[in-house]
Formats: sequence, C-alpha cells, structure tokens
Amino acid sequence: MKKGVFNFVWLFAIIAGGSLLFLAVYGATKIGQSGQYQKTSFDAKSISILTNPLHAGFSDARFGVIRLGESARIKNICIDEGFGKNRILLSERGLNDEWSEFGAGVSVKNKYIFSEKVLEGKELFVLSVPFEYPFKISDLLIVINKDYCFVDAPQEVKNRIGGLGIKMISFKSQSSDCPEDSTTVCFSGSSSSCDIKVSCSSACDEGTVTKDGENKRFVFGLLYGAIFSDNEIYSCNVKRLFFRKKKLLELYSSKAKDLLGISCQISRDFKSKIDSPIAFSSWLGSNEVSKSKALDKENKKLGCRLW
Repeated sequence: MKKGVFNFVWLFAIIAGGSLLFLAVYGATKIGQSGQYQKTSFDAKSISILTNPLHAGFSDARFGVIRLGESARIKNICIDEGFGKNRILLSERGLNDEWSEFGAGVSVKNKYIFSEKVLEGKELFVLSVPFEYPFKISDLLIVINKDYCFVDAPQEVKNRIGGLGIKMISFKSQSSDCPEDSTTVCFSGSSSSCDIKVSCSSACDEGTVTKDGENKRFVFGLLYGAIFSDNEIYSCNVKRLFFRKKKLLELYSSKAKDLLGISCQISRDFKSKIDSPIAFSSWLGSNEVSKSKALDKENKKLGCRLW
C-alpha cells in the first residue's frame, strides 16, 4: 500500500470514534410519509474490519477513499461550544429516485472534520493532516468530492500532499493548464482569476486563504482546512481546536510545575511562557507562529520534554 494511504474502513472507524454502530448501519432515512427509517448495512466483512485495532496518531499527511456504492449526500454541521463537535447527516436516493430527508445523524466529538456544508457523490476523498501548534493538537480530517487544481504551489505543499496520489488534486504552474471545471487554488498572486487565493510565506506555515469573498487566517496544517472547507465550518473547527489547545496547555503547565526543581532543566521562565496569554491565544498571527516555533525549540532541549 502506498505511503500515506490508509484503508477506507480504517479511516471510517477514525471518523466515527465511539459511533461505529451508527455508521455500520449507514444511512437512516425517512421513506415516504410513513416516517419509518431504512437502514443500509455494510457487509459482514466491512463490519469485522471495523473492529480491528486502530493506530492513533501519525506525523505525515494521509488520505483515504470512501466508496459509497450508491450516490449519497452528506451534510456536515459544526458546533463550537466548548470542545464542540461535528454532526454528520446522511441522505440517499429513495423511491422515484428522489433524495430522502437527512437522517438523525451522528455526533463526532473528538475529531475535526473540514468540508463543504453538503457533499454529494459515490466517492469521497479524505485527507488527514496533523495540526501542531507547537505540540500535536489533533488531526484534521478534510473531506472533498470535486477536482482542485493547485497553481504555483510552494514545494512544501507539493511535498506534503502531492505524493499521496489524490486524483482530485492536480498541480500546475499556471491556471490555463488546469483541468476544465476544476476549482483553481492559486498561491501568492500567481493569478487574479482563481477561485481560491492563498497568500503565504515560502514554507506556507502561515498566511491567508481568500475564498467566497472571505479572508481566513491559517497556521500550519490549517491551510488545507481553509482551502477545502466551507468558511463557517472552518471558523467553527478553529475555535474547537484552540479550546482543545487551551486545555492541553493547562495540562502541560501542571506537568511543568511538578517538574520544576528536579533535573529536567525546566525553568520558571519556560513555564511562564506556557502560562502566558500568547500561548493560550487563538489568534493566528505571524508573531504567534514564530513564538510557537521558539517554544517548541525550547521544549526539545529539556531533559524531560513536556510534549
């Protein structure tokens, strides 16, 4: 299996978290006026694979393909209160080839799913990118179902996702070479006629994505969430991620306090940086990015690393 690729069923289990049972009986949809729900089950082999041990966490971007068999609609709703959640609702074609109402849905509380509000098709691609700021906060699960063309993308972007073999993402040096009907994503002023524009540094570890008339700040892996997802879903998931970051920092601060004074080389100055408002900030500015990198560099020099 190609590096960076993982099996759909394995991926599905990651997205589902504690809700495998719901997704195993995929697509509860109302039929006609009866209000009854029809449940379409995966085959026994798929269900058995769902129970296999899962490997949590990885450092490289990866992708998986969801093949639905029948055309389906998937609605992604993001709720940002506290840790928040994504709520995934499903619809499929029913009688007279008409779309059914969306089913009851499933709440996904421990994952961060970036997508357009509604996706439709028989096949979906899911890109998984780790988000570290400066420590690992979570993996971003980015769901796409249409063609994108990256124009004049930095080498860092090509290195991260270009080798994954995602057929829906192509890389070109100019927009005129992009496939017809693809969504063009242009980097740093490469074209004025692109659908999505990205302004970033050479490494593209921070910058701005302009999509549907709105500017979205990003740092590190959030670049891909900003490009591929609806603006509201992006903003919601960013709030959730920084709430999680805040809670993780509280744990690291407590750990640093316990390690003060022993042979771990943790100084009060380092601990104060973890406790500072900047560390807890949800602002995605370049100043915070540089300080985040500096904090991570200091952590790597410690006798007892906090992360």
